[in-house]
Amino acid sequence: MNKICTLKDGAFYFIKELGTLDEAFCNALGGIISLVASEINIQLRCIAQGLVEGVKISKVFGDKWQKVKDGQYKIKLTQLMTDVSK
Repeated sequence: MNKICTLKDGAFYFIKELGTLDEAFCNALGGIISLVASEINIQLRCIAQGLVEGVKISKVFGDKWQKVKDGQYKIKLTQLMTDVSK
């Protein structure tokens, strides 16, 4: 379940006790309300010129980045919530 949630940038709740179900539901519902954007595509391209000529993107972190070509990468995020950094 965690792998499925990670793939779609979602959340998985393990409910050990029925009494905690309301907390998980409120958390999930709050996530829907705080959605800022969905289906986000970001593309980075190194355009170093002048003083910074020769600077390049040498490494990206995370398994969602795709290399387009030398010095150019893209990433697709399924959703972005308020007060969440990625």
